[in-house]
Amino acid sequence: MNKYWPHIVIGTVAILLVGVAIPKLTVHDLVPVETRLKQCAAFGVNQHFDNPFERLALFLGESRITRADNNNGIEVESFTMFRIPLGILRGQPDVKLNIFCSPAGEPSGTQVMESPSFADGDTVGLGVFRDSSIANGVKAYQSERLDISFKYPPGYLLFEGKGEGVGGAEYYVITVAPEMYVREAIARIGGGEWPASMHLSFYREPTLAVSNITPLDYLENWIRTKSQSNFVLSDPAQEGILTPTEVAGIPSLKYRVRGLYDSDYLAFTYGEWIVLASADDMGENTDRDFQVILDSIRVGQAQTYTNKSLGFSIDKPTGVYFMGEENGVVAFSLLSPNDTLQASSVGLLNVLTITSTRTAPAEGKEVEINGENVSVSSTIGAYGGEKHWSYFFPDHDLLIQYVENKPIYESMISTIRFDE
Repeated sequence: MNKYWPHIVIGTVAILLVGVAIPKLTVHDLVPVETRLKQCAAFGVNQHFDNPFERLALFLGESRITRADNNNGIEVESFTMFRIPLGILRGQPDVKLNIFCSPAGEPSGTQVMESPSFADGDTVGLGVFRDSSIANGVKAYQSERLDISFKYPPGYLLFEGKGEGVGGAEYYVITVAPEMYVREAIARIGGGEWPASMHLSFYREPTLAVSNITPLDYLENWIRTKSQSNFVLSDPAQEGILTPTEVAGIPSLKYRVRGLYDSDYLAFTYGEWIVLASADDMGENTDRDFQVILDSIRVGQAQTYTNKSLGFSIDKPTGVYFMGEENGVVAFSLLSPNDTLQASSVGLLNVLTITSTRTAPAEGKEVEINGENVSVSSTIGAYGGEKHWSYFFPDHDLLIQYVENKPIYESMISTIRFDE
């Protein structure tokens, strides 16, 4: 017999023992769970990996629970020797199992599904998946198209979608849904019924920014008259009540809707958008998780416009468009540059102009804006009886004018700064 055989055998056994020890010593549950769920995880894994070779590999390795919710759902991943993913035996090294345990703890009530994987930009039933890393205990989302950002809890997945509303009008919707139940729905051959979720729906209302009524009054009328709001006066859960509140410093309205899921709705406006933020009833953490989103919403991040020849800077909010500068007159509008109404009288009614002048157009009220002396006056138009507003800055020979009462322009003017 080869004198080296004992050494080879001992070395091989030692390597195998190390291979077994690695997962046994290093694979631990990532979340604390009760004994019942641990037993459910073991049963589910054995139920899934059911051929003898997989059972042996599982015996030599270890499994761990990576996620758990409050509704008897857990996510499990398994390893064999040397911490090799057990799914590699099926050509799926990244596979995780979604296991839904019987509340009574009976093994026969356990359901096991492979957790599907998808990457940022992949389209699934809820829309386009947008991935996010976890920082400071939350995930983050930002949309340049919608000019909004917010944070959301780590146990959720986010999807961007687009729908068609009444009259064919497009709207956008962001869905934030519990990760485990999204993966379960996808695993059930394409989705079927999607889980209770949180949503932000965006409806474009071009007349919102140019309306003469306050945004909150506009919003209340929209909620009470548009079917998209799901607000029903006859619903005893609503009682026709809209409760005033705030989101991101914006006056908002809150109400409750009954349906497949009871849902809290919170509506607010910015720029041309009416936003409905809603949360289906997902259990005891619904209010807490929904509040994470609401508390972190940031909308309409203003862009600064600077004019060196006139010596000023001003913040241009979402919903206001820079039209250009000609013959010393700077123009902004509430209508986009490509809007066909720009060439009509409607276009003129929605313009704000800034120009240099040495005299005010009329005697006005003396006020202070951003530490600057301002003369604010108004005159009635000669044709339609519209009111023309003027803001004259005598210390800088600057005149700002627009037509009719437009809070968005008042807010914009309040940000003006002058060169030292």
